[in-house]
Amino acid sequence: MNILVVTGSPRKNGNTEIMASAFAKSAREAGHEVTVKELSTLKVEPCLACTYCFTHDGVCIQNDDMNSILTDLSQADMLVLASPVYWFDVSAQTKCFIDRMYAFAKKRISY
Repeated sequence: MNILVVTGSPRKNGNTEIMASAFAKSAREAGHEVTVKELSTLKVEPCLACTYCFTHDGVCIQNDDMNSILTDLSQADMLVLASPVYWFDVSAQTKCFIDRMYAFAKKRISY
């Protein structure tokens, strides 16, 4: 199984990354392929709600690190999100990532 792990803590080497690393290590030991993307080291801009992706086969108009994450996501059998909880929700970085998956959904959902 190909697993993509996305960590959304702005705090490098914090509890979220420690937890995600432990998961990734165990998954690799079980024979799975694991890719870890740390949003704290990447540039992922907020969704512009421009719907460009709807007329361009799910390609986002923004040229940032989300494009490489979407490529990894398209090859993944499982997505694991790791985030601290801030104000009763996932971190802003994780929420931004989730919102940007909007472009990816166009490839997977037919209207």
